[in-house]
Amino acid sequence: MDPRRDGRHSFYVEELIKLLLEEGYIQRYGKEIELRKPEKFVLPYSIRALIQRRINRLGDALQRVLGFACIIGYEFDLNILVRLIEENEGYLLDLLEQLTKAQMIREHSAGGEERFAFAHNKIRDVIYEEMGVIKRKKFHRRVADILEVVHADDLPLYAEDLAYHFEQGGMVEKAFHYSLEAGKKALQVHAYQDADAHFDRCFRYKDLLESCTDEQLVELYTSKG
Repeated sequence: MDPRRDGRHSFYVEELIKLLLEEGYIQRYGKEIELRKPEKFVLPYSIRALIQRRINRLGDALQRVLGFACIIGYEFDLNILVRLIEENEGYLLDLLEQLTKAQMIREHSAGGEERFAFAHNKIRDVIYEEMGVIKRKKFHRRVADILEVVHADDLPLYAEDLAYHFEQGGMVEKAFHYSLEAGKKALQVHAYQDADAHFDRCFRYKDLLESCTDEQLVELYTSKG
């Protein structure tokens, strides 16, 4: 059996059980459970439909948080989310706690930072793909601008994230700049495949290459090898 397909089946079953609990078809009584036979129950036909059904049960405020969070990525920093959504941190933490209890997201501590992650990548993908293209571009630009402000003292460390958000936001000049920086950073740690991917992104901006300075072009071609 294809392990990827087996994994999809397991995820579907897991999400279906969560949905049945949320809709009251499974009741917990201590260590025991009771099944309630529904008068009518339409089984979601796909993982996407199942996730959408769970999301639609959430309140508008919780759905709004998920929408902003999915723009930042599969993992997201609390500080960045607070600035992006422009809400009081305490109120936002209450919403994040509700989403954690609903098993939409989970806490993800890394390097002492206050971070969260989607409970499964597919949840983030569904939310992201349902968002309009224009709206996504606008929010990616906002995330990129926030990252530049928050990490002004150590931008090279976040070059990869900046390149991604500026590219998705349609700001190719900055995407070129940070892709070049991300490529050079990857070379320093001998991550050659990652470096190659970043430099290839630079070459995709053909129109922009014509307006690059000689110094930028020399740096790009030298780094690319």
